[in-house]
Amino acid sequence: MGNYFEIRVNNVTKNKNSTIKMEAGVTFENKNYSYKMNKDGKLSVFNKNTKKTTTLSEIKVSDYQYRALFAVANNNDESKDGSTVLSADDIQSAIDQYNDAPATLQNDLKENLKKSYDVKNPKAFESENKISAYISNGIKAQSSVVAFSFEKEYHEAKIFNVTTGKTQTIKMEKGVSFENNGAIYRMNNDGKLAKYDKDKGEWIKCDGIKMTQYQLDVFNAVADNVKENNTSAVLSKSDLLGAIGLYKKRELSNDLNTNLKNNYKTKDTKIYSNHTAFSTHVTNGNKNQSANLVFKFGSAKEALEMSDFVNNNDIDNDYTPIKNNNVKREGKIYKKPSKLDPSGAAYNLIKGEEQLVLYTYDDLDPNLRFIQKGDKYRGTLTIGYGHTKGVKPGQRIDKKKAEKYLKQDVKQAVKAVKKYVKVKLKQNEFDALVSFAYNVGEGNFKGSALLKYVNSNDFSGAAKQFDRWIYSKGRKCNGLVRRRRLERQLFSR
Repeated sequence: MGNYFEIRVNNVTKNKNSTIKMEAGVTFENKNYSYKMNKDGKLSVFNKNTKKTTTLSEIKVSDYQYRALFAVANNNDESKDGSTVLSADDIQSAIDQYNDAPATLQNDLKENLKKSYDVKNPKAFESENKISAYISNGIKAQSSVVAFSFEKEYHEAKIFNVTTGKTQTIKMEKGVSFENNGAIYRMNNDGKLAKYDKDKGEWIKCDGIKMTQYQLDVFNAVADNVKENNTSAVLSKSDLLGAIGLYKKRELSNDLNTNLKNNYKTKDTKIYSNHTAFSTHVTNGNKNQSANLVFKFGSAKEALEMSDFVNNNDIDNDYTPIKNNNVKREGKIYKKPSKLDPSGAAYNLIKGEEQLVLYTYDDLDPNLRFIQKGDKYRGTLTIGYGHTKGVKPGQRIDKKKAEKYLKQDVKQAVKAVKKYVKVKLKQNEFDALVSFAYNVGEGNFKGSALLKYVNSNDFSGAAKQFDRWIYSKGRKCNGLVRRRRLERQLFSR
């Protein structure tokens, strides 16, 4: 956890005060003021009109700005005591959301506003770690741009070269993660290097990153993409963006290979620009001397999701999607996705796999203990049929409310299927894809090989892809094995 400091948020429209925690280095801007949380816990306020900076103990906002502020702050659950936190991870999640689909960020903000307000012109400034949007109800005096940003921070980490036995000190930007053959390391918000413990299901502090010489060669090649004016090597978000830029110019593989020796080469290099991430396989032809490497910038949760995405989305080398224009999809049973809605089969599959719980619980707790305000928890707060958005400690709901949440969540999955599937489907295929998208999320669905097979009219190939999505937070999950089997059976009916 980073350094968070509690402040008061004054909703001047409602004459209401609330408490929020802000991470050091985070800035919130509205029409007239820019509020920044400093490392000493003091809130600096820059007046855009007078050009003067003062220190205050509260943020003053109108109601629509208040709602936008809390919408972004609720992107992640950083606090284990139930308090609301505005963090760098929250802002990065919003940036990733925008990069994935601008309308998703726009809709997320809009859901938290009154109906009279609209969200216009959302923007993400990747290099500045910043997002902004114009919120308006049509009256200029009651409209403004709101913006969120966070500072770059670099912290030292050690690399243990197991080939030479030497130790090297490097710097990593806060939020950068590196995965080496399934071992996931991340520079956390507190400036400490952490490694994900798959058995405990949590991040634990570690002394350094272990890697062989050829893995270190690739690591250093990526870290050298941008010079951050430091004497030691630095792995930063800008380096990852630079690597993604090289990939788009078809130069990344050559750039990485020039640093490799002893017949080592990279292959199957892929970028995930909507997630500020890329992966590559390094090998000299010997399976025991090869490695899958993943570089990612984002929250701790997103680092695990990217690991699952790379593992789940591995395509058979001897089976790739082929555009099959000979598939005849004519007749009443085949419809454009826009003409379909989920049937009872989709809802029954989702409800059967998403256990109904009518109170707040931790999704990593097998005992489903009721989480009340002040209780500690490791995973994501969940309620109903796997609903997570806006869930707080101490909540209780009835079955009717759980059904309402389910319909809201299914609606988002339906939107994703209708948006990205470009071929005609049968009802059972549509239902299976809705269940799949509901479970893996829009971003993963959009980038999945499964979708590529579907859009190539290769439905037998698509069916095989379901069984690949069985990893959760780095581990094979029996529940997902069962769910993927049911989705595949429904899809192939």
